[in-house]
Amino acid sequence: MCSNTEAHKILDLLKGKFIAILRLIYKIRNLEEFDIYININHLKYVSLLADSTEEIEEIDEAQLLTYIESNPFCFKKTEGNFQIVITYRGDDEIISNDEMITIKEISLELLDLVSQEAIDLQKRVMEESKVEALRIKSQHDGLTGLYNRETFDQLYNKIYKKTQEEKSDFSILMIDIDNFKQINDCYGHQFGDRVLKNVADKIKQNVRKDDVVARYGGEEMIIILINIDQAEAKVIAERIRTSIANLKTEGVTVTISIGASNFKKDIPTDQDRLIYVADKCLYEAKTLGKNRVMCK
Repeated sequence: MCSNTEAHKILDLLKGKFIAILRLIYKIRNLEEFDIYININHLKYVSLLADSTEEIEEIDEAQLLTYIESNPFCFKKTEGNFQIVITYRGDDEIISNDEMITIKEISLELLDLVSQEAIDLQKRVMEESKVEALRIKSQHDGLTGLYNRETFDQLYNKIYKKTQEEKSDFSILMIDIDNFKQINDCYGHQFGDRVLKNVADKIKQNVRKDDVVARYGGEEMIIILINIDQAEAKVIAERIRTSIANLKTEGVTVTISIGASNFKKDIPTDQDRLIYVADKCLYEAKTLGKNRVMCK
């Protein structure tokens, strides 16, 4: 079964496709004489023949069922997680027997056409969703959920070039968990993994959606703060440092050291240089006693 998000995507595709196709196929009758309703995942029924430029409008199921029961030209079909209803709403009092047969044939053919198209679209949408999920998964570190090193390098390259072109600014924070080896040695690597994930989650809570947070390697993490100068970067870094110092994993606390660099302040000769500066500042923070923020 597809997700509700995928179901809405299928509905959008169906609406756009059928309004155009059905007008060509069924010129023998006025398409406005028919209603086509579809229900995916047992949600609300929607009309496929409403204006495709309008937002999908859900149909009141109770009213629809009442209408269906009173309509002698109503045809239904269930196919997988789809429920499809075709109704004829022309003037049935002036319909001849031959026309009644024609309407039934059209309705049954429409049912088959809509159900097959819906199934085909569902397969396509679900496959696209799987591909997108794999793409997103490949960009992230499996333990922390942060971007992985490869993705970070790609994003950093784009941000660096864009900053040069627009003469804007950004800052980098290089973060390392203090004494992490001792955590692993004392409590085990599984506990160390939990600490690492909790630290990553807390870091993400303290930056904005557009900032880039990645696992750089081991217990090192790196942040790109978009359009943030050095002074602002130091404030954010201190906020992150304090939040980690107050964080407990099963009663155990850890601290972090942070090295910061800034595009305008440090005037890097190339993009590697800016990361080098942040890394050197991190090393200095470690040397001076850890649990602190350092910048050039």
